[in-house]
Amino acid sequence: MSQEYSFTLTVPLVDLEAARELLELAQQMNPTVRISRKPNRSDYAR
Repeated sequence: MSQEYSFTLTVPLVDLEAARELLELAQQMNPTVRISRKPNRSDYAR
């Protein structure tokens, strides 16, 4: 049985590119990482 963890990263839209780079690096280090994006709320992306 495998375990699955869920994390939410909320960043200001001005930092969105830096967050995408961080998530890309995380996915390279662990190919099983799934990334999904929720709609923008105010000036933040989740």
